[in-house]
Amino acid sequence: MANTKAKIIMGVGITAVAGITTYIVYSAIRKNKIKKKIYETLNDTTSVSGQQGALGSDDMHKANLGFDPLFWRDGKNGIVPDTNKLFRSQDARNKAKEIYDSIHKNDWLGLSEDEGKLMTIIKGLKSQGQLSQVTYAYANAKIDRPNGDLAEDIKTALKGTWYGSKDYLTELNRIITALPY
Repeated sequence: MANTKAKIIMGVGITAVAGITTYIVYSAIRKNKIKKKIYETLNDTTSVSGQQGALGSDDMHKANLGFDPLFWRDGKNGIVPDTNKLFRSQDARNKAKEIYDSIHKNDWLGLSEDEGKLMTIIKGLKSQGQLSQVTYAYANAKIDRPNGDLAEDIKTALKGTWYGSKDYLTELNRIITALPY
């Protein structure tokens, strides 16, 4: 009889140890899966919001698809622009000229940006596809002005650098984010 009791006690003990070990292993695997999912979400660099999270407040506008010079033509991350809201190429070049002139007209020590006109031009765009066309024209088209990086030039023009000058970058981000694709 003592032998049977010992066998029962050993069987229960082994079963308990196996159950506890299984629970610990299962919990560790589950926690690792949850951690991995969280880290993947935090490291999202393909979506606009993931890219904006990785950029500083002065560069958040660069993550918008409108500042990708090829978005209007190829789309990005499965998102394609609405072709009904795109410009003719001449209209995109004209907008690029207007933007260049509002930033650099009578450029004297960088004090001549017309932020109000620049914001009005951007507010007049109907989609991020149009902004992408203007970005492309600003960088590549023959607009009788030096080509450049629209996102960087806009950052320089709209950043409040002087004491008391208004920083328009937050408003710019809000406007562009609200634009349809």
